[in-house]
Amino acid sequence: MAGRQPVRQDKQDARKAPPARHAGRLAPRRNTRLQHTERKARQRNVTRSHQARPLGSLRNAAPAHDAKERIMEAAEELFAAQGYAATSVSQIAQSAGTNRALLYYYFRDKRDLYWAIMKGGLRELGALIAAVGESPGGPRERLEHFVRGYYELLVRRHHVVRMIFREMTGLGEQLGLPIEDNLRRVVVAVRGIIEDGLKSGEFDGIDPEVTAFWLSAMIHAFFTQRLATGRALPTDVVVAQTLSLFHRGGHAQEQGIGNSG
Repeated sequence: MAGRQPVRQDKQDARKAPPARHAGRLAPRRNTRLQHTERKARQRNVTRSHQARPLGSLRNAAPAHDAKERIMEAAEELFAAQGYAATSVSQIAQSAGTNRALLYYYFRDKRDLYWAIMKGGLRELGALIAAVGESPGGPRERLEHFVRGYYELLVRRHHVVRMIFREMTGLGEQLGLPIEDNLRRVVVAVRGIIEDGLKSGEFDGIDPEVTAFWLSAMIHAFFTQRLATGRALPTDVVVAQTLSLFHRGGHAQEQGIGNSG
């Protein structure tokens, strides 16, 4: 009896320990399940972190100025070609190579984007008018400076000009932009130059108000050639012809039209 006791103890120990052939398979299985659980947890944490990330972090996807400029350029072209109502935020984002979330980071909505584009063009116009008012030289030089700068501005921002035309002709959505007031500033600036020329004797026999209107309209007429053909006339040609017509028109008013009353 005493000799069999170690045998029973060995059997009990053997029952407690898993077979050696199982140990090699069970351990990796437990590790695989653990790794899978940890991997799923990491994925959930990454997803939550991405969802909680503020929209401002999207700016890291592209330089801020580059992304915003792309959005504004794409919107400007689409608004000019299709109009405000027919252009969607998704179209703008796709054309700019970005997404709606980034567009909404920079602009509250489509209307805000539209206003930003229009206001940018009108600010450039205001800067031109201010520069002409402060430019050196007499009325002739200042008038040439204005004709050149105004025509180049129209050509450079031709999409915005088309948007302005839509608003003025009623084809746009009439979003309440002060377009007429800003265009009136053009006429006022030209009229001021002409009045200075009349005072100095460089110009003679012309009506400042009427001449300012048709001079502005003449520049617009040259610009419509860009809209019709897709090709802009050289600036020097436009300046030379506009000023030639201006001076000849002044003589015509002096000899006939201006004294018809």
